[in-house]
Amino acid sequence: MNKGIIFEKEILDLLQRMGFEASTTKASGDGGIDIIAFKHDDISGGKFIVQCKNWSKPVGEPAVRDLYGVVISENANKGLLITRSSFTSQALRFAEGKHIELIDGNKLNELISKLDRKTSAGFPFSTDNLDDERINYLSEQIKRSPKNIILIRELADIYLLKRDFVKAIQYYEMLTSLKPTIKTARISSAFGFGLNNYGVTAALLKQYDKAFSMFKQQESYMKIPSLNKAALFHYFGMFDLAKNAYGGIQSHALKEGRDTEFTDQEYELAYMEVVPEQQRLGAFFTDENKVKLFELDSPTKRAAEECKIGMFLALSETSTQIRTAWSNLGELKFKTDYLRIYTSPDINELRELANSCMMLISECESIRTLTKEGKECEQTVSDIAETNARIFKHIYEELISLIDYLASRQVYSESMWNSLVSTPLPIYSNEELMDRLDKDFCAQVKKLDEPVSNLKTKWQAILDNERLHWQQKLNKEKPWE
Repeated sequence: MNKGIIFEKEILDLLQRMGFEASTTKASGDGGIDIIAFKHDDISGGKFIVQCKNWSKPVGEPAVRDLYGVVISENANKGLLITRSSFTSQALRFAEGKHIELIDGNKLNELISKLDRKTSAGFPFSTDNLDDERINYLSEQIKRSPKNIILIRELADIYLLKRDFVKAIQYYEMLTSLKPTIKTARISSAFGFGLNNYGVTAALLKQYDKAFSMFKQQESYMKIPSLNKAALFHYFGMFDLAKNAYGGIQSHALKEGRDTEFTDQEYELAYMEVVPEQQRLGAFFTDENKVKLFELDSPTKRAAEECKIGMFLALSETSTQIRTAWSNLGELKFKTDYLRIYTSPDINELRELANSCMMLISECESIRTLTKEGKECEQTVSDIAETNARIFKHIYEELISLIDYLASRQVYSESMWNSLVSTPLPIYSNEELMDRLDKDFCAQVKKLDEPVSNLKTKWQAILDNERLHWQQKLNKEKPWE
């Protein structure tokens, strides 16, 4: 077996370990394709064309240009050119702005090392994968190794991210009985942050005494003050305790040479005896290298749930992204080089945007079904969803028109550029309709102000009584001591 085929098989194995469905093509007659890979992901998935160059010399522009042509002809989402060597400056320039990723020897080694570290740590899948397959895998591994802190913490964290708090508590409880007798960075991190995430989960279940107890254990084990404990004091209006806790956090940060800005605002609010409208606790997911914030119970949250506006707000980020992308297309009408921007790979981006529109329309229709026969504010939410669906149906239709237009005008010569440059893009064909829909949307959102305000007032009274009960209970038991 020659070295080129061996290299292809190594890359095939790498892609499969990264979650791709991948297969090699025949050694000849493959049209410049070594591997075809698919990834089933709404955001970054699709069809990938992979070429492998086991060369000692740098890979030049011709190889990148050939891959680009295959990506276009195969209507693929992206092309990957992977080599053990490097790329010439001309190759790198040609790939700029195109749906091509160049992976040289250094990047390849980094990918392999990262995957090897996860596999040796017992993580053959990414912790982003929250599906049943991952949960089943971890459950089976824990049965075989019931004292594996790292696996137990990961499974508990998955349930927390899925907001299955009862199951998360079950596995965090297992974790607390396994205080490690040896301390390595990985085990200590898994146990310490597991205690923190246990506290966050308990607070979300309104087991506040348990939450304080977990934050206390985390402080003791990790020798660092808990911001979550300070935030929980603040949430219950225990301002003196909150100020002392925030002060301890600031002192520790200054000692470590770190910025204290992240606590300054909360410290000031506690000093002025003001509870934030929305108080959040942070759960640590070290494999993602980030903190996810979970909102505690609040009048705003309860009001949104009761009138079901929360379902619509959950779509707002996607809506904004689509509207922004669509609006940016209009600027191309004033650019003489817009056809250089919209080559075939970019048509795939437009198709993804159109698919996102359809998903959003479907979600809006679901909201209408759930709210159309509800209370007055629910009916308003239903009207908002209907208007939003009409807006994105219009955007979808214009995107499809633009896709068809660009797909039928592939540019092969400078004369074709010049002849098509003055042709207006088929977009914003009915600005009057969009203006009317936008005005309807804003008016409907405005109608929610009064009913939502009334619901917030109702829930404020309910939650104030609940907090008073917990204040008395916590002051008596002092689980943080």
